[in-house]
Amino acid sequence: MQRLGGSSLIITLPKDWARKAGIAIGDEVIVVDEGNHLKIVPANSNQVKSIGALNLKLTGYMKNIKPKDLARCAFIAGYDRLVVELPKHGQINPEEFLEEIKKSEYVLEAVQVLNIIEAQLLTSKESNRKFVKLISTILLNTLESAAKKTTDWAEIQRDLEKTKMIVDLLARDAYRNKVLSCSGEKLNPMTIGTLYTSIQIAWRLTEELYHLPEDKATLIADSVSKVLMLTASGASNVSGKRLLEAIEEAERSLEKLQGAEGKAAGLAIALVSSLAEAARTMLCLAIGNEH
Repeated sequence: MQRLGGSSLIITLPKDWARKAGIAIGDEVIVVDEGNHLKIVPANSNQVKSIGALNLKLTGYMKNIKPKDLARCAFIAGYDRLVVELPKHGQINPEEFLEEIKKSEYVLEAVQVLNIIEAQLLTSKESNRKFVKLISTILLNTLESAAKKTTDWAEIQRDLEKTKMIVDLLARDAYRNKVLSCSGEKLNPMTIGTLYTSIQIAWRLTEELYHLPEDKATLIADSVSKVLMLTASGASNVSGKRLLEAIEEAERSLEKLQGAEGKAAGLAIALVSSLAEAARTMLCLAIGNEH
């Protein structure tokens, strides 16, 4: 580290890295402030390109993809805008495509110019750890609401949709930053994959609980809730202690569920087992971080 001028500090880039990245004298680089560290990115890299717009020509198989799904894919891949060029021979109605893409939760606004549709996508500056806690809170509430019949099914469905959208935010961050870790604001791939899987199982479980008598449904919901809470807390805070507690609680819950019958019990066992395995893997990552 050296001084430049009155107060600026400078360092040199490793020669081997510069050669590998294709950086020469006069080339541009992007310096990204990520809180407790800086990231230096070649200006022509895919990481920088992904920050801009995704430009698509709607040909081949992509003509069969729904506009809402195209917006979601562009969002997850880390783009801020989606620009779609529609076929010029009337195969797809631009006005109808525009109305459909506007229905996406990931589109802030969209406009049409001739056969070009441009959509501004949702962005987020929230903490990933807050998102994980929010997902677990929503899932816990939906399980309890379904078991006790305190909320109508349509509202429960909307809440479950929110959880999926939040995980898409996390997946987007993973794609956009390229570098995943188990610390700070970034989440490792295991966490994101587990969240997707857990939400799908929780959706089916919630539906089953909603149609069970309250006493049976509450018993099953309670056996899942604590495992879910501990796993989410351990994942979001990289806490080995919490993850170990989640594993131990999962073992107790599985013992209780073994004697239960029916589809809801089977889904609960699948969800608890999945959370336990994820906790075991993340426990290894937490231990590695401590080292």
